[in-house]
Amino acid sequence: MRLITFVLLATLTISSAALGQSERGIDCYLGGGISFLSGPQILKDENRMGFNASGGFGLDVMPTVSFIVGVDYTAFPKNETRARQEAVQQIPAPERIGSGISIGDGGTFSIFTITGNLKLLLGPSGEQVAPYVIVGAGFLRTSVPDVAASYLYSEQTAVVVSTYNPLVLRRTQFNVKSAVVASIGAGIDLPLSKTNSLFFEGRYALGFTKYGNTTYVPVRLGLRFAL
Repeated sequence: MRLITFVLLATLTISSAALGQSERGIDCYLGGGISFLSGPQILKDENRMGFNASGGFGLDVMPTVSFIVGVDYTAFPKNETRARQEAVQQIPAPERIGSGISIGDGGTFSIFTITGNLKLLLGPSGEQVAPYVIVGAGFLRTSVPDVAASYLYSEQTAVVVSTYNPLVLRRTQFNVKSAVVASIGAGIDLPLSKTNSLFFEGRYALGFTKYGNTTYVPVRLGLRFAL
């Protein structure tokens, strides 16, 4: 809670100062793309390439420097092949042979962040294509529900009795309430007009989570437009 309060106060302070200096007003950012999970290794193995969606508001601090408050959501679907292998190991040895395994819901690893970011254009702002670098910090929350699974077991008695026995693949140890996150990245602005542009951006994000640092790379395409 202290972390969230600090981030909000810092954001309000910088935004107020920037608003007083900005001539263009407030910009809105909307984007989305794909994400690659790089750590911790256990989550990298258990989840596949994901997607991200983002939004934010920005103010010019100087002609080539902007302050942006961003909200991002990233999701990495479970790796069903890995989940199936894990389920096999949980089935009692005498029951493994011939057991049909069903993998159900759960297992999507999601990351939600709120950050303050500084964006530095490496060229003149306006109607020219310009590369930029961006750094950010804020807070992060991760969550991943347990995976529901089951296996078919046929017991040979006077008659063959087949039942589905439930399994639960534990994942909730990777849930956190909040943690500090920092990111650095680069991109390119592609102007559409004086106040609107497309942007293409990639970042490296590092979340200081208690189960081991969470690291991932979101790559996105988006639109910036003036309000």
